[in-house]
Amino acid sequence: MLDVAVSWTAVSMSWYLATSQVPVRGATPLTGGLACYRVYACADGRYLAVGALEPQFWRELCERLNLTELIEDHLAPPPRQEEMASRLAAVLAERSRDEWARELADLDACVAPVNDVAEATRDSQVVYRGMVAEVGGRPVGPGPAVHGGGTAAVGPAPDLGEHTEEVLSEAGFTASQIAELRSRSTV
Repeated sequence: MLDVAVSWTAVSMSWYLATSQVPVRGATPLTGGLACYRVYACADGRYLAVGALEPQFWRELCERLNLTELIEDHLAPPPRQEEMASRLAAVLAERSRDEWARELADLDACVAPVNDVAEATRDSQVVYRGMVAEVGGRPVGPGPAVHGGGTAAVGPAPDLGEHTEEVLSEAGFTASQIAELRSRSTV
């Protein structure tokens, strides 16, 4: 698990190793330093992620939002990025997250709703990749970070006490000792 978690820091760790500067949220290009690559609040207090890093994606987004004056400043210096982000924030705050998701669904511009955990379990890609599966009539997940597709190779969480006897037996307790523990409500 540590290896996977560390691999998720590839951009931040590379930034640090190349510059000796610890990345600060909102200050580096992929942590909110660019207006085209951040998370924006919508009218309903939910969020929309914008990842329009490539020029063609940025252009499409700006055109759809009627912010064409921002197109040429796509990768402008930080002060301009803040101005641009404020403009985007104001526009995106006019509608709910789901309204924007519908409005921008056909856009070739890497824009997506930020899901809560319940929504993430129902996300079509999460379901398709088998990251949440049904085993024994119960949902289980998440599946492994790397797999060949299909159903996640996990089982449901055990019921409370489901494996107590097996675990105690493996630990060397005899059947009579386990029965004694049960009679005293120890297990």
